[in-house]
Amino acid sequence: MNKFLLISIISVILLAACDGDESTVEPSMPKGFELVTEDKLDVTGYAEVYRHKVTGCHYLVVSGMRTVSAEQMFVSKNGVSVPYCDN
Repeated sequence: MNKFLLISIISVILLAACDGDESTVEPSMPKGFELVTEDKLDVTGYAEVYRHKVTGCHYLVVSGMRTVSAEQMFVSKNGVSVPYCDN
């Protein structure tokens, strides 16, 4: 009987604690990056270019219906692929 009473009290406390207002979290990018460009690809897809504030390097983020891909951007310099950075 004591176990049942203890389990009931704990259940009521947990349910009451979970019944509060839900706080919403706004999506945002990491503080070290700034958005350079954003293009809509289709109904559900986006291509965004971000620049790292310290290094100046650019990153391409492509998102679709169910996937997201992030790649560092590279350019060819004297036949060698190097990261695309402003600095």
